[in-house]
Amino acid sequence: MYDGIINVYKEKGFTSHDVVAKMRGILGQRKIGHTGTLDPAAEGVLPVCAGKGTKLCDMLTDHDKTYRAVLLLGTETDTEDTTGTVLETKDTSGLTEDEVQDVVLSFIGDYAQVPPMYSALKVDGKKLYELAREGKTVERKARPVKIFDIQIEKMELPEVTMTVSCSKGTYIRTLCHDIGAKLSVGGCMKELLRTKVGRFELSESLTLDELQKLKEEDRIISVLSDGLGSGIKASVLSAMTATMAMNYTAMNESILQTALSIIHTLPKDMVRKISYSTFCIFDIDCFGNTRIVEYESPAVYLFRRGQAVEIRKKKIPIEREDLENTFLWISEFKLEKEDRLICFSDGVSQSGMGSSNMPFGWDEGVGIYIAETLSQYPGISAKELARKIVLRAERNDNYRLLDDTSCCVIYRRTPRNLLICTGPPYDEKKDRYLAEKVRDFKGKKVVVTAGPTYEKIDPVRFIGNYSSGKMGLAIAEEFAGRGAEVVLVCGPVNLKTSHPAIRRVDVESAAQMYEVTSKEFVNSDVAVLSAAVADFTPKEKADHKIKRGKDDLLLELLPTKDIAAELGRIKTASQLLVGFALETNDEEVNALSKMQRKNLDMIVLNSLNDKGAGFSVDTNKVTILDKAGNKTVYELKTKVEVAKDIVDQIASRL
Repeated sequence: MYDGIINVYKEKGFTSHDVVAKMRGILGQRKIGHTGTLDPAAEGVLPVCAGKGTKLCDMLTDHDKTYRAVLLLGTETDTEDTTGTVLETKDTSGLTEDEVQDVVLSFIGDYAQVPPMYSALKVDGKKLYELAREGKTVERKARPVKIFDIQIEKMELPEVTMTVSCSKGTYIRTLCHDIGAKLSVGGCMKELLRTKVGRFELSESLTLDELQKLKEEDRIISVLSDGLGSGIKASVLSAMTATMAMNYTAMNESILQTALSIIHTLPKDMVRKISYSTFCIFDIDCFGNTRIVEYESPAVYLFRRGQAVEIRKKKIPIEREDLENTFLWISEFKLEKEDRLICFSDGVSQSGMGSSNMPFGWDEGVGIYIAETLSQYPGISAKELARKIVLRAERNDNYRLLDDTSCCVIYRRTPRNLLICTGPPYDEKKDRYLAEKVRDFKGKKVVVTAGPTYEKIDPVRFIGNYSSGKMGLAIAEEFAGRGAEVVLVCGPVNLKTSHPAIRRVDVESAAQMYEVTSKEFVNSDVAVLSAAVADFTPKEKADHKIKRGKDDLLLELLPTKDIAAELGRIKTASQLLVGFALETNDEEVNALSKMQRKNLDMIVLNSLNDKGAGFSVDTNKVTILDKAGNKTVYELKTKVEVAKDIVDQIASRL
């Protein structure tokens, strides 16, 4: 979804509605609106609002406008321009340039203008141009408009080229008609070019073809702007700044020149000698090459592998008399996969200012909060991270934000591949079954642990077990094949994963497995703990190889973190936690006890007494028990088939 205002150059032959329709196709979204009708024969500036920017449509419609028009004297038409039917022609040879100039300039100021019949104004629910096409003429009330200025650019009678600055609701066609009527020769509009709407200017506008080309480029241009003050005024200033930045950058103007052009355009606070708007511009290509320009905005953060990374910046002084001690900061670097760029308005950095715990605001605490959030939620989306930052700023201000608050997060995420199933099916009776299986866990996140853990005694020895990880990897592959986003926390094994929806995190010790699993479990739907985690770890770990001696070697062991019990303690009602129990005696009693003690929803029991079950084999024989008292016994199967049975049981409980 695109949010903002785009300065479109409307070409001849297009209606304003045509432009909106084409922009919907270019941007791929429905929520788009224009800010004022331009006739098909007219061309020029047409600000188009997209997404949340549509809230500004009415505001921009109210802005003053500037046109360059060609007036044709001596010709009167039914549409008041040259596209209509000629009603009357008169000789203009008797006109003088001085006479024409005096009449043209006499329209500067307030005047009552009667809207043309060929216009989109409605009378009794019907547009005037619809009535006109039916051959009907209705009475129209004159409306007050204002002509701020008229500059005659060229006069080659019977044509007059002029630039008109006027209020909203002014029809230049009608102005041309009224000038001709006052000169007693009639007149109509031959050409019309809108050069300005508010602060949206012709030089900054982009044609539909240019916008399409820009959309097709593998490039991201992101702008965060903060207008001085708050409310509507600040919103307009921010929108204006962002639009200029987007347009300049899209025209491949250097990022430095773009920033300077904006600064020289922005209005100034003459008392405080500061600009009325600050901004930060990101320009990122498909290879990750990143350029950033900052102007008076809070710091930009770059997080890589969960840690803040310093961005090297170049300081560029701005030479402008009415702005004191003003600088631009330019930075260029390569954005790597999984990197996050974060910027925000001072409504975030200054939140909490004056409170006892942050008297100078949240400026120094934002980075710490981001690092903590990424540590807790490593896979958090850009949207969710931005939302959390803004919500925390709101909390800092006791849920009553004191300033406009915005946050932008760019996350260069590792691509998530799409699994496509194509037919025909091997067995058409299973077509529906297979289709349903593929989307069983769509939108779900699943954490799976697999393999052994190694607890170091010294650099060459460890405490471990015989687990191959085959069962856990088969479960991870099954979940991924059925639509889940899978995080596989894997101990030291020699097996490889194949499904692109599996994000594998390799660990060695029980402590490492606990750290990763507990963090990932917080925002997961299901966790399956199939790893054979060592129950004990040496109290002392030698940093060199322990040599054989004559005396016995005594190892003092400490219990490792009980991952299942810890996850069971923090588990919410919406989460499903599944454990494994490998037993040698009193199998079912021990499994049920484990499920109850650790607050598991299900437990998968297998026994080393069963032939073909256990470590380092390709088969398994399991019994699945749940806290509702259900018991399902399965025959000996391959671990791939067992994984399907386990995932089927989980799917039936979600």
